[in-house]
Amino acid sequence: MNRCACLGKIDACVCDVILQVRAIVETLLEVLATPSEAVQRAVSGCLPPLMAGLSADAAYTAALVQRLLAMLSAERYADRCL
Repeated sequence: MNRCACLGKIDACVCDVILQVRAIVETLLEVLATPSEAVQRAVSGCLPPLMAGLSADAAYTAALVQRLLAMLSAERYADRCL
């Protein structure tokens, strides 16, 4: 297999992994609405390693940070968790 074909396959795999990590992050953000400190602590422990995998996707990461900041600054508790 030549180098170009090999790099193309690696690129496709990386894109698939990024999409899977995005799906996991979205699920974790939904779980944050659970009114349980234990669940929220567990989610907070899972997010940092996943975010490292998304560092190449700057636009998604920036949007995600804005969503998290909006959660923190919401007036109502229920809004902070969505």
